[in-house]
Amino acid sequence: MDHDGSMSRMLRMCEWVMRLAYTNLLWLLFTMLGLGIFGLMPATTALFSVMRKWIQGHEQVSVFRTFWKVYREEFVRSNLIGVTLFIIGTIIYVDLAYIYPTSWFL
Repeated sequence: MDHDGSMSRMLRMCEWVMRLAYTNLLWLLFTMLGLGIFGLMPATTALFSVMRKWIQGHEQVSVFRTFWKVYREEFVRSNLIGVTLFIIGTIIYVDLAYIYPTSWFL
């Protein structure tokens, strides 16, 4: 089927919306698979990995396989980064709450 310019753009946009919806469902599923806290960072890492492949031009990548592979390979490493970021965020929060003890901050 031959598409004119506007129809081709609309089809491309719909493909991207479908891809984003599918990857977000995978992200939600794998976050719950990791019991929420331990699945959040690996699922986010896998999501960004799949999207990075798309942006680099690998349009025909197997989304589920790539997501699962990155999720397994980066599980421990991404959770360590997540715990580190959580600790840093908590320290910043406590410092700011101590410096500015107002009701809006707590």
